[in-house]
Amino acid sequence: MWKALAFKDIRETIGIAALGLLALILAASAAMRIAVDPTGLVMGGGPHDSEIPFVGGTFKSHFTVISFLLVAALGFRQSLGEMFQSGYLYLFHRPISLARVLAVKMIVGIFIYLVCGAISILAVGLWAQTPGTHASPFEWSMTIPVWRVWLSMPVIYLGAMLSGMRPARWAGTRLAPLVGVMVLTALIQDLPSWMILGPLSLLAVAAVLIINIVSVSRTRDYA
Repeated sequence: MWKALAFKDIRETIGIAALGLLALILAASAAMRIAVDPTGLVMGGGPHDSEIPFVGGTFKSHFTVISFLLVAALGFRQSLGEMFQSGYLYLFHRPISLARVLAVKMIVGIFIYLVCGAISILAVGLWAQTPGTHASPFEWSMTIPVWRVWLSMPVIYLGAMLSGMRPARWAGTRLAPLVGVMVLTALIQDLPSWMILGPLSLLAVAAVLIINIVSVSRTRDYA
């Protein structure tokens, strides 16, 4: 049953995942100054490039925006999509607990994002450490700010899922969880001693969101 539910969610979100991965790869390509010239040859940066990878440029901002759109799309698809298709009425009557059904959904959604995001970060990092690609020093520690964003986006995903499941009005408070999580995530990025306080804070926010998701799923009328 676990595998069947997981494959179901993967099939339903594969289009969103593909678009998100493509956008992240394009952002990584831009950071690596890879383009196609008029002759059709792939051209990349060279030792004359002075932009410091991960420190200068727009990769972090592009990564943040694309990641937000990806996790929001996944969260809404896995919550609203089931409601539009009356999927919850079917799933909640299967021989598996409600908590496990939701757990499978969240694991699939978060796993898809983490893989897509990690691919783009690692691609830029591996390019940056390759000799002759740019005229600036590089250490993997320079990637930490982007990894922070990568690690923070799953709570945005949970906020989108909770907003999709809540029965409130769109013009009212339905998006409150998503907006609130966005604000909290931004504040968490600036915490001192982030390597300790950051992950703990994200786990605490995620726990609150998961509890609320399960609570709403148990009390909402899906008829």
